[in-house]
Amino acid sequence: MAFVKLDCGILDSTVWQEREAREVWITALLMAEPHVLDVPTAQLHVRTLTETGWFVPPGWYGFVPAAGTGIARRAMVEGEAGLTVLERFGEPEPESRSQDFEGRRLVRIDGGYLVLNYQRYRDRDYTTAERSRRYRERKASRRDATQSHRDITQAEAEAEAEAEAEAETEAEAEKKIPPGKPAPGKPAALPIALEPDGPTGSRAKARVHDPFDFEAIAKAYPRREGRSKGLKKLRLDVTTADEYSQLVAALGRYKALLVRDGTEPQFIKHFSTWVNCWRDYTPTADEKARPLPPPLAGSNLPPPAPDDHPMYREFVEKIRHLPPPSGLPPALAPGAAPVQAGAAIGAGKGGS
Repeated sequence: MAFVKLDCGILDSTVWQEREAREVWITALLMAEPHVLDVPTAQLHVRTLTETGWFVPPGWYGFVPAAGTGIARRAMVEGEAGLTVLERFGEPEPESRSQDFEGRRLVRIDGGYLVLNYQRYRDRDYTTAERSRRYRERKASRRDATQSHRDITQAEAEAEAEAEAEAETEAEAEKKIPPGKPAPGKPAALPIALEPDGPTGSRAKARVHDPFDFEAIAKAYPRREGRSKGLKKLRLDVTTADEYSQLVAALGRYKALLVRDGTEPQFIKHFSTWVNCWRDYTPTADEKARPLPPPLAGSNLPPPAPDDHPMYREFVEKIRHLPPPSGLPPALAPGAAPVQAGAAIGAGKGGS
């Protein structure tokens, strides 16, 4: 079924001024169907079959397959008045808003009438402005998001490239420095111990590392995944000896928390993930102020560390609060008198 659009501008046109003209026009629109002319077609007079001398150019129009009296009858307009209106619609109208076809609106041809501006209003998209506005907004939003992603990616790439270049430069410089002498721009090595190293049951010997030896940090971390990415991040994030000391303390505190909570290996953070949040594990001021308790007798804990490295205080205190493992000899239980580890173990074996 054919349909037609009614433009609201019709209210301001000359068609709307007279009732007969208005009703004939709307009726003709409702009766019209899309029709194409391939060749120029002569206009006929409304009351005779003679040509007026004007030709309808090829194109799409609305075709009303009815006589003039038929249109007037369906518009419920008197026949003579209807024909008069049809004659006026087929003549040039200087006062018309649209001067297409010299102001003609409805012309008679062989077989019926043509609504000349029918396809123009049928094809008109009244939502173009709104859709264009929404399209521009979506396009601008995507452009901003793409630009932001490009900036972030480029910044990360530049930072990684700069870090690798600095690492290579430092490595070349360190090769030329005699052993035991600090590299230029770095303070002398501090006695920062990361983990105990020694035989079981004896006093563990603390290892000494360079304050910027991030490889030692990675080796001391309880999980290997994400090591390369984490090292790159540390080289950019930790630049002073104080920050490195805080990093060591944070690592000790995190390892103590893993022991306290009994965290299973698969739930330990990847190294790169932990590096992104290592400051969350630095000891607080209150934790740093607590005295350092001595290690338990017969344990593998390292000896007390210097006061300027609070990692051991945090680590040892966390371990001391853990419940004793099942089957632990009474001599090694918390609160027992200090004894030699070998004697305690030997007593336990003898008792069994």
